[in-house]
Amino acid sequence: MELQTTKTAFVIDFGIVKSGRDWYTINDGVMGGLSDSTGILNQNSLLFKGKVSLDNNGGFASIRCPFGKYDLSEYEKLEIYYRSSGFNFALVLETEEAFYLPNYKYILPDTKGEWQVIEFKTKLAHEYQMGRASGKVISEEKLGNIIRIGFINYDKKAGEFELETDSIKFF
Repeated sequence: MELQTTKTAFVIDFGIVKSGRDWYTINDGVMGGLSDSTGILNQNSLLFKGKVSLDNNGGFASIRCPFGKYDLSEYEKLEIYYRSSGFNFALVLETEEAFYLPNYKYILPDTKGEWQVIEFKTKLAHEYQMGRASGKVISEEKLGNIIRIGFINYDKKAGEFELETDSIKFF
């Protein structure tokens, strides 16, 4: 994944730099579900769209970057420029390859198709395990050992969705 990095920021730019060309979808089909999604790298954004099905114990669609090593511990804030329709989403930070181990999420509310910038304190990513919140937040050690970043639909409901993202910036 090509990234734009400065001394003060770590930027995943889906427009100019085309950071999303190696992102890929993972849907509930890995566990027998029937949801379907795709990622499209447009001129200025990454468009993630599809349809979530609750059939066969389904209920999620996601798009993720390849495994790597991302030290986000030095950054205080996170900013995402996005628009969505149909669902709330989450930006997911993974520290383990095994799906059943905890991951960390920032919740992105449905913007009803309007572009929006949302900002989070980096250290306030909430810990989830198998989709359930633990009540904990990410530690600085975990922020220093991120292995994958991605998006997942958050609502556990059936229907069509779109999430379009211009950039993710840690600063």
